Amino acid sequence: MRLTRFRPGRFEAEVTIENTGAAPLNQWYVQWMMPMGITMTRAWHGMKMQSGPVGMIHAPESSPRLAPGKKASARFTATLKKGEDRPRFTDVTCG
Repeated sequence: MRLTRFRPGRFEAEVTIENTGAAPLNQWYVQWMMPMGITMTRAWHGMKMQSGPVGMIHAPESSPRLAPGKKASARFTATLKKGEDRPRFTDVTCG
């Protein structure tokens, strides 16, 4: 997970997942924790989901499989509460 753009009140981030296993990943995802007050607003190359401080990007419907040795990246934009600093992402998991 990396922050690609930041402006007061808004940011864009990119998540990347790599299949290091021997079998394809079906319906891959990346999940993380972020500070309260962040709202994911848009996603590219994946489907966004959010429940409070838990953010998630799922594989896009058009490309749900990730072959062994391959990577997939998705981006999302989000808003911050007024006065919030740059977001920190923790507890990043994938599957």
